[in-house]
Amino acid sequence: MKKIKYFIAAGLIGILFTMPACSKKIEVPPKVQSAFNSKFPDAANVKWSKESETEFEAEFRLAGEEASVNFSQDGKWVETEKEISKKSLPAPVMASLNSQYSGYKTGEIAFTETAEGESFYEMELKKGKEELIIHVSSDGKVIKVEAEDEQDEQNE
Repeated sequence: MKKIKYFIAAGLIGILFTMPACSKKIEVPPKVQSAFNSKFPDAANVKWSKESETEFEAEFRLAGEEASVNFSQDGKWVETEKEISKKSLPAPVMASLNSQYSGYKTGEIAFTETAEGESFYEMELKKGKEELIIHVSSDGKVIKVEAEDEQDEQNE
């Protein structure tokens, strides 16, 4: 029994020491970093990643809440998502959710604002094996529904 515990402990220690070597540092362009610092001067625990070849994403905490923001490589703001609780949803959004998606379990919820002036609530919903991501406007109108497939989850 002691040998098994030893091997498990040694394996876990090995994993902990190799993880930092596997993580790749993202080089954030100065224009992107400057735009982020201007827009979110109070952000904490900032972690950068590349959303695409031309877009960078920062995940961070702001006033105790989780948020993320995307910037193009030239420093232009693309969108911001702030994680919220279900009880923070406006009444029209809740009414729409209850009437159109009764029986679905709610996963992550975020309030999204885009550079094009759009704002909506993005929600993960699950019922049995069906998983959806829906976008709902503040007045409760469902503006987008997409099925979340296993491939999307593996890419995250």
